[in-house]
Amino acid sequence: MVNRKSKKNRNKQQRQKKNENPQRRGNSEYLFNNTILPTNIPLIDFCSLVIDQVKLNPALENSPDYHFSNMIVHWENKDYESHRISAFLLLMTIYDEVPSYITRLMTEENEFILSERLSFIHLDNISEGLKLAHVYYKLIDCFIRTGAKGRNSSYFKTFMKVIANKKENSNYPLHHYDDILLRFYEYYHRVLIKNDNELNNLTLFIYQHLEGEGSQSLYFFLSYFCLNKNDQQAIDYALTCLNSRNYADGTSYNFSLCKNTIRATIRCNLWHEYDKWMDILESAVGGDNPELLQLREQGECAINKALARHEHPINPTNVTPITLDSVKTEELLILLSIIDGCGGDWGIVAKRRTFTLYISIQRKLQTSN
Repeated sequence: MVNRKSKKNRNKQQRQKKNENPQRRGNSEYLFNNTILPTNIPLIDFCSLVIDQVKLNPALENSPDYHFSNMIVHWENKDYESHRISAFLLLMTIYDEVPSYITRLMTEENEFILSERLSFIHLDNISEGLKLAHVYYKLIDCFIRTGAKGRNSSYFKTFMKVIANKKENSNYPLHHYDDILLRFYEYYHRVLIKNDNELNNLTLFIYQHLEGEGSQSLYFFLSYFCLNKNDQQAIDYALTCLNSRNYADGTSYNFSLCKNTIRATIRCNLWHEYDKWMDILESAVGGDNPELLQLREQGECAINKALARHEHPINPTNVTPITLDSVKTEELLILLSIIDGCGGDWGIVAKRRTFTLYISIQRKLQTSN
């Protein structure tokens, strides 16, 4: 069996050796603004050359080259907020042609010399679920997961700010951003999995800015954050989740979704929904699954309690209504006496007007006798 960690270290050593020997690089070049730029030089130097060219031609300020270069330069200069803004402005150009050197940067064909602060930019350092993702997501992933603990959450705040500003001031159709929103959420939401508040904020932001339908992961967390607060809404989101597109690569939240939703149907006494979700879970895990059996036991216990309440003799739904005219005056007086004597203990308090009427009736009865 190959030791994955040692293989990763070996690849890192090979890249460092390659960076230390720039003469081994090819003479690759890149044409930008009618100027030939070398790509076998330090990446920071290349990015500085690109920025200089944009100063000569401001029309290129929205090019992927410019945003990428700013992203790198700001990182090297430790201007992290500007770095994050540039990273997401680069992502907004995802439908434009990708510069060839950015594609090569994330492969073994990279010819740039990377500084120590940029040495983590490599395919080995991206998350497993992004192997088939667009190169911009892979690049951003390297930075998000390399940041110091607590700093990576800042990427999500910046992303929301950039998206909101772009949608308001861009000429692109609004649905242009849906795929970016959903893929960003799919690829990175697990970074916030231990921070409920920030994950909830990101989830609501993505949902509110979509023009079309959401994804399975998005609806799963919309449902999750409604549990116990609004179980009916959680159940509705869960049903939508099952019928939504799954952007994940071979994974889903369906098992957790079923368990959460079954518990919500029990709390809401929605037994038709309970049966439906139990069937969905059973078809996925089999009838002898321990968690399925536990949920079935919880459901049967709750159903028995609900039936007992429904069939109880003092349940108002089981008592035939009568009119006051059919009740004898003496019986009403007895009831009022009981309420007067015990009503406080039962949480029932008759109004003064009631007892004024009671005394009046009692006097009339005494007179008639």
